[in-house]
Amino acid sequence: MNNKAILELKSVTKNIKGKKIIDNVSFSVHAGEIFGFLGPNGAGKTTTIRMITGLIGISKGDIMINDYSIKNDFTNAVKNIGGIIENPDLYKYLSGYQNLKHYARMMSGITENRIEEVVKTVGLADSINNEVRTYSLGMRQRLGLAQALLHKPTLLILDEPTNGLDPEGIHELREYLKRISHEEGVAILISSHLLSEMELMCDRIGVLKKGKLVTIQDVHSIINNGESIQVNVNIEPRQTSRAIELLINNGFDIITSDNEGKILLKANKEEIPFINQQLAKNDILVYNIGLVEQTLEEQFLRITEE
Repeated sequence: MNNKAILELKSVTKNIKGKKIIDNVSFSVHAGEIFGFLGPNGAGKTTTIRMITGLIGISKGDIMINDYSIKNDFTNAVKNIGGIIENPDLYKYLSGYQNLKHYARMMSGITENRIEEVVKTVGLADSINNEVRTYSLGMRQRLGLAQALLHKPTLLILDEPTNGLDPEGIHELREYLKRISHEEGVAILISSHLLSEMELMCDRIGVLKKGKLVTIQDVHSIINNGESIQVNVNIEPRQTSRAIELLINNGFDIITSDNEGKILLKANKEEIPFINQQLAKNDILVYNIGLVEQTLEEQFLRITEE
């Protein structure tokens, strides 16, 4: 990941009718990074995105895009943004190519070669001359992505881009986004309720709750924060109870156990050799021992409930 911050929110606050909707939010998104923006309904994600894109004003703080202030240098700031907010706006009676050509007329410096390049990037080369009315929803999302990428933005903002897509379309969109981010250095800010997809797609995650940013972590860390160890011992009840007693005496918290010899305890990966050694030393037969990672969804629910 490039260290250059493409998007920076600096102590951003938004008040609406005397109510603080966004409260002192600060974070950055870097070149070549996919940043997941999560939060329950009403947390303020859409309001934040609207401030980033200049659709609504900022009450306090500032937003910088490629070092240009959205407040003081709006034109230079927003020219670096491309985006899809839910379903892209397209002319269905025109072909995909005509849609891109029409959009290109509104921007400077977009060549025929650039249109062809973007069409190949999003995988629409075989259908770009067909009318958009004949496109599947996934194809329309890809065309919207092509439109957003035409002017070579350094920041791509996607609000619920997987809405209405089937699993194949979601998979394709995920792979396109990872490619343009990691290979072309585009910074991507993406908001979605599909946490399983965010887990597969994003490099870092920021969680917003009631207008406040409660955590920013890389995806690997936020999943591994919930580490637990599962031990499978001899099915004999006496072995299971002895194993639980031994683990508790060694300072481990037991999460669950069952009569099949399965014990789940709070521990991290580095403690596996010690756990295995203690059980074996006390003649407890261990059939399996390993790390159990919580999903992003489980961690998200834990964070937001706290």
